[in-house]
Amino acid sequence: MYKTLRSPSLSLSSNGSYLIRDGKPFFWLADTWWYGMTSRLSIPIFEKLAKLRAKQGFSVIQIVVGIPPETQNYDMPLDKTYFEEVEKKLNILWENNLVPCIVGGWGHHIDILGEARIKTLWEQILVLVKNKPAVLCLCGEADIFLRRLRFFKKLLLKNRLRKWERIARFIKEGDREHLLTVHIHSQTSSQKLFRNPDWLSIDSIQSGHSKDSIPFMVNSILKSKKMIINLEPWYEGILGNFNDYYQRVAFWLCVLSGAKGHSYGAHGIWQMADNDGFMMHWGNSSWKEAINFPGAVQLGKSVKFLQNYDWWKMSPDFTIVNPPWSSNSPYNPVAATVGKEYIFVYFPDILTEAKFSITLPSDREMFDILWIDPQTLTIIKAEKYKGKLFHVEFPKDVNSKDILCILSPVL
Repeated sequence: MYKTLRSPSLSLSSNGSYLIRDGKPFFWLADTWWYGMTSRLSIPIFEKLAKLRAKQGFSVIQIVVGIPPETQNYDMPLDKTYFEEVEKKLNILWENNLVPCIVGGWGHHIDILGEARIKTLWEQILVLVKNKPAVLCLCGEADIFLRRLRFFKKLLLKNRLRKWERIARFIKEGDREHLLTVHIHSQTSSQKLFRNPDWLSIDSIQSGHSKDSIPFMVNSILKSKKMIINLEPWYEGILGNFNDYYQRVAFWLCVLSGAKGHSYGAHGIWQMADNDGFMMHWGNSSWKEAINFPGAVQLGKSVKFLQNYDWWKMSPDFTIVNPPWSSNSPYNPVAATVGKEYIFVYFPDILTEAKFSITLPSDREMFDILWIDPQTLTIIKAEKYKGKLFHVEFPKDVNSKDILCILSPVL
């Protein structure tokens, strides 16, 4: 097994369930800039976006060094000039206390470019991040294939994953200080796809851009035995959908299921569009508009709110709520405990006709209950309750479809 040496400022906790930076628990909140290292994003605008995301509470930027997704520009010049600009942009992230999650191209690129060129790319990346905080991502969508190849997909996938395994070992042999993950496409986890590899530091999923993905998203996180992050939930604004409400749903469902971090994406920013029709098949967009999407602000506030609690000790326990969350009831509430101090319950849909109850610890008699607006992270209502079974009645005049409830015993 590859043992990662202590990173300059980023490592896994002793139990491997969350990240640590400078000796303190580190919450991964990433923005997705797949095309951020290309000429589509100038250095001045890059710096502007970095400063804004840092101010909003983001801590990680997912970014491709190499060839980004959904392009056939395989002759893109990865030369000295390119890497000089990459270095300048990485320095901007570090200056703004943002950790780059560097993705070394896309899954099918190894079939086109070959292992030797991919290794050369990673040699350059490892030089850039030496003694710097970063997370390495082997590639994006390791298992993606074009539809016309579906007949041979199983054989081709096995061969491709073998190639990426060799690249992963090459990376770990040259760099033991940085954590390594991989971004995948299909509805499985990276740990399962690569059959529990010893080089994988952080497990991951991509729940993707479908409202039907909630059961997969929640169940995958619940079942993972490693730290796991949803590296690509539905992007805000993609296909003209997934507004701030859906960003909150993805965030709180993932976190209360056990994820110790979360990735966000905004359509217009991931591909750095500028009303020029770029990636139009995902919907028209512009980074100038997307940078003002409310979901990013709300997730940043959510992380800052969680910093008031020992979030890294959070453990999912859906049995607290009745009726509980299930794959057949994906908008039922999810719940997690923080030791014996707090119970977090997130209700994705308070307009439901279902009646919920929360089972409270038997060794306490009185509880403080806070109702939190997930948009603003402010208290809507505070109340006390005495008993062992709390029958939920949502506060009146709630301005959102969802609500967060925090219960704590009165000592």
